[in-house]
Amino acid sequence: MEKEIRTQALPKSDSNTVEGYALNWNEYDMGAFVERIDPNALGELRDYDVHALYNHNYDQVLARSKYGAGTLELSQDDNGLKFRFDLPDTTTGNEVRTLVARGDVDQASWAFTVKKERWENVRSEKPTRVIEQIGEMYDISLTPRGANPTTSVALRSLEEALKAEPEQLTKTPEIVENHNQEPETRATAFVDASAVQGQLSKSEERNLAKFNLIKAINEARNGKLTGVEAEVNQEGMNEKRRLGVDFRDMHAVNLPEMFTKRTQSVTGGTNGNLGGDLVF
Repeated sequence: MEKEIRTQALPKSDSNTVEGYALNWNEYDMGAFVERIDPNALGELRDYDVHALYNHNYDQVLARSKYGAGTLELSQDDNGLKFRFDLPDTTTGNEVRTLVARGDVDQASWAFTVKKERWENVRSEKPTRVIEQIGEMYDISLTPRGANPTTSVALRSLEEALKAEPEQLTKTPEIVENHNQEPETRATAFVDASAVQGQLSKSEERNLAKFNLIKAINEARNGKLTGVEAEVNQEGMNEKRRLGVDFRDMHAVNLPEMFTKRTQSVTGGTNGNLGGDLVF
């Protein structure tokens, strides 16, 4: 588990006592994702040894809560984790007292690790990270400038969640080709490729002969085409790109013109302008 840092605003105070919230239970926009800490994530506060520091520097200790006892008071309420302590009569304490009173030090950061989390809506524009259990809580620091949130740990976790998501997508029902259909029935659904054989290049004819529409549909439903079906789909995308047509649907099968030609011999029309069956 790697250490992470989050920051809250620190109220201005001219007293010797510093208090505020290290964290809230609200949702926070972290840029690439939204983050929320479960109110039960901290568990028992007496399980932690937490220091109050200036600028996350252990050479500048202001207070400490050692497994529930000490000069740093920690408590949880409906808003979040609250802290309170009296500034010590030390060089650091006196300096921080002046800076907090003037409003120069107006941020409180806390450092922690995550033991358990889950992701919601991982494929949405803003996935939500729910922190379910805190591993360690290291310090609460007063600082003039809150550290940039250390989101690299969370982003790696999101990557893993995204990798796991396709496993659920592959369970979609497949369209099964019925090989027991009568020839007349099959002919109404698919057009004989021989009607356009003379109009295609050798490579197009090979792709035309090997292309399996049922396989293409099933693979497109799961977001990834392979083999000849992928080559045909790429050619269809290239044609749409040249025509300025949108083709961003990852679950579509993009058929090039050679697969959608209408012919008089197959459709019974004239001048090749009637009919609309797919040629494959």
